[in-house]
Amino acid sequence: MASPNLALDVLPAVYEVAKFPPTSQPPGDLFAAAAADALVSLTRTGDEISVVRPATGAAAPGGVVEGGWKALRVRGPLPFELVGVLARLSAALARAEVSIFAVSTYDTDYVLVKADALPRAVSALQAVGCRVGAAAAASDPFAAEASAPSAPAPKKEKRKKEKREKRRPVVAPPPRGVNFCFVSASVATAAAVAAAAASHVSRCRASTRLSHAKHMQPEQLWGQSAAVVSCSSRSSQSPSSSPPT
Repeated sequence: MASPNLALDVLPAVYEVAKFPPTSQPPGDLFAAAAADALVSLTRTGDEISVVRPATGAAAPGGVVEGGWKALRVRGPLPFELVGVLARLSAALARAEVSIFAVSTYDTDYVLVKADALPRAVSALQAVGCRVGAAAAASDPFAAEASAPSAPAPKKEKRKKEKREKRRPVVAPPPRGVNFCFVSASVATAAAVAAAAASHVSRCRASTRLSHAKHMQPEQLWGQSAAVVSCSSRSSQSPSSSPPT
């Protein structure tokens, strides 16, 4: 599983790294002297006891102390199958010539850099797509799912749909046999569509009569023509004219 764009927080305290002989006792106030949200790490091997803690400024009898560190915490928890987290961070900081001290816990990773190199470290991490500090809160990849807006309630969505339906114009369907694409439901458009439909229907009827006339016998065609002429003559007379004697 490849690492996503990582988000890191800069811890407020200044830290120190101390080394003690492997047979010595660790400081008794190691955890009590630090804040509850501070990083405190105790590691024991056959060669040494290594301690990371907030700087105290006190001497370390029998030990060696290196102070002046700032800690960057990778936002987690990180899945165990996630690969390349420290490799990505250390490679970016190495290109910027920033020395690091890394500490890993069950949930996440910490990268310590010298306080005077912190601005350079932040710029190097941002250059490879990491989010540091305030920018991390807006793009935390592991908190994105939790902060995603919830889906609207069914009733609220139904009311919105009803409002949209009320605002939608109602358009009558076109006459049968005529295909139109209604883009606007204004009165002018409706009148134009109705006129076009009537004209189309008239042309269809005339075409039908002409097609029918092609198959008529001469005497039938003569009778139809005489009827049309007779109808035209009657319709041309004025209603106020007196009938022929």
